[in-house]
Formats: sequence, C-alpha cells, structure tokens
Amino acid sequence: MLDQLDDPVPFLPSPELVAAAKARGSRLRRRRRLGVTGAMIPVILVLAVLAGAVYVDHRLDQVQRVDVAAGVLTPVAAGAPYNVLVVGTDGPRTDGTDDGTRRADTIMVVHVDRSMPWLSVMSLPRDLVFDDGTRTTDRLDAVLAQGGPSALISSIRDHLGLEISHYVEIDFSGFRKLIDAAGGVTVQPTAPIRDLTTGVELDGTCQRLDGDQALAIARSRHVEYLDGGAWKPDQTGDLGRMDRQQDLLPPVLQGLKAASTDPATLSSLLDVFADNTTVDSGFDRSTILGLVSWGRTIDEAQLARVKVPVVPFTTADGQDVLKLDHVGPDVIREFDHPTYSTDPASPGGTVVLGDGYRSPVILRSC
Repeated sequence: MLDQLDDPVPFLPSPELVAAAKARGSRLRRRRRLGVTGAMIPVILVLAVLAGAVYVDHRLDQVQRVDVAAGVLTPVAAGAPYNVLVVGTDGPRTDGTDDGTRRADTIMVVHVDRSMPWLSVMSLPRDLVFDDGTRTTDRLDAVLAQGGPSALISSIRDHLGLEISHYVEIDFSGFRKLIDAAGGVTVQPTAPIRDLTTGVELDGTCQRLDGDQALAIARSRHVEYLDGGAWKPDQTGDLGRMDRQQDLLPPVLQGLKAASTDPATLSSLLDVFADNTTVDSGFDRSTILGLVSWGRTIDEAQLARVKVPVVPFTTADGQDVLKLDHVGPDVIREFDHPTYSTDPASPGGTVVLGDGYRSPVILRSC
C-alpha cells in the first residue's frame, strides 16, 4: 500500500470544484467587509448629522448683525406672535456717488404666529410718508438711508402702531443669488409684459426666471402689458411694482421649500443667506431655525398678502409720494390678529384693507 504514495498521477481538482471554492472564499470576504461597513453606517450617519449641524451653526454665526437702539424692538414672550421687518436694499451705490448708505427698495412686515395656519405679510411702499397735517416725514426709503434700521423701525411703530421684534435685511446681490441657488422661480403673467427700462419681457406663458430676471421684475416701475394687440402702460407705477413683489412671494417660497430638500442645495442657500443678510443682534440662530422650520409648513394658499390703502400725495417741496388713506386701528388690529382667510379666486390671493389698488397684470405660480 505504501507504493500508492508514489502514485505518478497527481490529483487535479475539477473545474467545478475550483469554481465552488473561489465562490465560497469571495462570499466569506464579502461578509467580513459588509460586517465592518454595516457597523460603520450608524457612525457615519451620526458624524454626517453632527457635521451638518456644526456647519449650520457656524454659518448662522457668520450672518452680519446690527445693533438696534435700546427700546426700539419689542421683546417676544415664549410662543407669542411677533412681527419681523424684512427690507430689501439696493446696497451701496457703484456709480461714483456712493454716500455709504443703502436705500430700502422693498419693505415688508411679516407676522409670525405659529398658532395660525397662515403667514401674513404686509407690504409698505418705499415712497410712503406720514403726514399729520402739520409735518410730513421723510419717505421710508430715505429714513433707512439717513437713520438706519433703528430709525426705520421707530417710524413704522410710531405711525402705524406695528410693534417690530426682529429685523432682516438682504441686498439685491443676495436676492439674485438666492433665486439662482434655488434653481430659479417659475411664474406666468396673466398677459404679456415688458419693461424697456429694465429689459423685462415675459410672453404670457409659464417661464422659469433666473435671479437677474426675477430681480428685474421685482424692481420694474415702467411695465407695459399687451391688451388687444396694443401695449398699454401699467398706470399703478410703484404700487404695481409692489404688487409684483408680492406676486413673487408664493413661487419663491415654493421654490425655496423644494430646493431645501437637497442637502447640497440647502448648503448653497445657507451660504447665500449668511453672506448677504443682516439681522438684528438679538435674532439668534435658534430663533432663525425655528422660523425657517415653521415657514416650510406654509404653502401658497396659506400666504396672506396684506396691503394698506394709500393715495398719491405731493409734499410742500414738490415731491410725488404716497400717504396713508384713512388708516385707523382696525388695519393694524386685523394684521396683528388676523381673522381673514385668502380667497383663491381673488387677485393673487391678496387681502386689501380699505380702498385698494391692483396692477392689471398678475404673476402666478405655474
């Protein structure tokens, strides 16, 4: 039997046996790798969440803050409604005449009440003055330029009775970048419009606008609309521009909500906000994050756009401005304690308190 150990014919495994052995080895190695990876997944997820939270805190801490004079802002009790003054500015001039100031181009008061199923936004014309029969104040845009946020907040509080608790300011560059970071905004006017001054031109179909186009529409004061084959001027002027600014709110809100579901886009939006926004020094990151979280629950039908009644007015030195038209306590009471609901059949879903106005062209989401 020992001579069988010297068998000249060596053992050769079959191809099937070799393939089976290799497959089993691969399975074992793969199981070991999956075991290590599976154990690391929770760690990676936790690190990602922590890194995101740290980055958010870091960027929100970098938002420029401004000190508002003592006693100007109204403190907010926990869970209580409050008003935020949101201002869009032109930023410092670049035409050689810069005086270091910025002018308010858009002025809105946002009423935040988490117990209500809607968000109320009141627009104030930049050319608005307050006239008590003996004295006429400066226009609101000039108030910001001359006295800063403290003066603007005080003027609104003293003449309208609106208590302001927080201040947010974003410049034109920030608005453009915000729209672009969100992937644009989609709107459809009820008629073709154009503004030869700003280059705005919409053909009446559903169109996606980039940041430059959206800003041009928000700033257009010399809009014409096509009616019966002829171009007609929008006689509402600055008031019509304010209408278009309010009309842009729903599609911008929806676009930002949709874009924020993508982590990369959300990071870009956060960067734009941090680099182009100024808030009051008391507007801490927890309040900002809470407001953003609540705002994401609001859809277009829950956005109540409020406009105060105004009339044309000429000052003693010949300036064409606007002043309030028989505004009484009811206007402010309705805004601070809203009982209305937006009517989808009304123009743009806008709530007008008192004798209103409306641009003949409405911008709608599409």
